[in-house]
Amino acid sequence: MGRGRPVGSGAVVREECPRHPDGRVVLNRHYGKASERRQLYRCLPSDGSAPHSFAGVAARLVGDGSLCSHCENPVAGHEGPRVPRRYEFPVTEAAEALVAIGRGLSYTEAADRARVHRRRDRFDTGAQLVGNWIEVLGPVVTGPSSEPAWPETIVLDSAWFMVRNSWTGETTRAFCVLGAYGYPDVGPGRAWALHATPRFQASDWVRFLRSKSRQPKMVVCDNDRSIVAAVKKAWPDTFIKSCEYHLRALVLKAMTPYGLDTYGNPAMAGLNAAFQNVTSWRRFARSVQGKGVGIEDWVDRHADQVIAQARRRRWLPQHHSTGAIEETLAALREFMAPRAFCYRNAERTNRMLELVRARLNRADDPELYAAAIRA
Repeated sequence: MGRGRPVGSGAVVREECPRHPDGRVVLNRHYGKASERRQLYRCLPSDGSAPHSFAGVAARLVGDGSLCSHCENPVAGHEGPRVPRRYEFPVTEAAEALVAIGRGLSYTEAADRARVHRRRDRFDTGAQLVGNWIEVLGPVVTGPSSEPAWPETIVLDSAWFMVRNSWTGETTRAFCVLGAYGYPDVGPGRAWALHATPRFQASDWVRFLRSKSRQPKMVVCDNDRSIVAAVKKAWPDTFIKSCEYHLRALVLKAMTPYGLDTYGNPAMAGLNAAFQNVTSWRRFARSVQGKGVGIEDWVDRHADQVIAQARRRRWLPQHHSTGAIEETLAALREFMAPRAFCYRNAERTNRMLELVRARLNRADDPELYAAAIRA
């Protein structure tokens, strides 16, 4: 094969020699199999030392003369996609597969697509290809969008994923995903953290809460005992607020047997403002007094909690519901639940969840992922 820059080609070499940054770099020759040829460069050091060849940590596949999918300009042979020196798949292929995983594609489907793009006819290695990319490259591409500290307010909830034994028909719990949606001091809220665990105990929540720095000002939850106990242990000074939507649903459930949930009923009118301040709560409590043992019992049991929340409501961050984290976990269920039996590796599953979190926050850009992998 020819050596040096092709005469009259006008080729521009933008590579930098790792040993001689000031050296002059020219095209040299190719190496590798026909479908996986890589470009070699030749460095002419400025200090007069002997010239040498190099490919770089991320070499370039020899282009086939096709058009760039982004700018639609022809790709010269020495401007092909980046690829590790002794690896078959380009960096961009891995980046696109990781984006697809975050958007719900199965490991097997993403791996097969990568093989098709590399013109491989055999689908004989299954999902392991993409599984390895998630394990090794997942933290690399999600690192820039990771959250090192908790925000001012976090909303906590969890979701169990079940598996069914096809032989016995028995359904058992496979793992639980702990979720946190965060609201920073400035800016919109976003999915802050997701973590899979085979258990669901207060100790798991404590480790989850202590995985990042800073203590939030307020935690909103659905009054789950494990969450409440964990927050009190991890952050004794953080205010714990019960979701007002869930409180309202519980009140309605207690009112229904006595016919107090009908349109126009004074109790319903009072309920709509009951959690906003202490006066409104007491007005509601009076409206249901003597209307039924069940609703009176509910009001008595929750009075102290509601009054404590209502008294501080105007001074706390204005977040009152767990709806945001419930929506996040619902998106997870949509694609994870049907194949929950596949997620047996906890570390890999958690790295996959980071890809999902990046997607939910609109941070899953294949070009940014590819740049992170190259770096």
